[in-house]
Amino acid sequence: MRKILMLAITAIVSTTLQAQYSGQVPTNMGGASQNAAAGAAIANFLGPVNEAYQKRREIDLDKFQGTPYTSNTFAPTILKYNDEVVGNIYYRYNALNEEIEIKKTSSEDEPYKALVKDKEVSLLINAKPLSFKTFVTEKNET
Repeated sequence: MRKILMLAITAIVSTTLQAQYSGQVPTNMGGASQNAAAGAAIANFLGPVNEAYQKRREIDLDKFQGTPYTSNTFAPTILKYNDEVVGNIYYRYNALNEEIEIKKTSSEDEPYKALVKDKEVSLLINAKPLSFKTFVTEKNET
């Protein structure tokens, strides 16, 4: 009976401790800012930059003229996940790498990251949602 009681207590304590740990919002923002949770949520959508560039190393970049960006400056937008607002970010589209680069602020000193390619992620551009889609050709190729 003692072993069963000790096992039950251990299970309850470990479950409670795990619930306390996993309920924390990861953030690198200090203080009790209102934006701390939004900053942590946005951090979940950041990915490595130039992933597509690594795949296209055989492209001779010297043959290109101009910029890979549709706009060189980062524009403000709203980031949504499943139609729920996550926060405000700054973005620009890199056509060469086929990725959206994002930052949390408009500061030129802040490094940018790539937005993860998730179909549930959308940006509000000119009051219209922009999101990732999968296209299938007549040959069933994506």
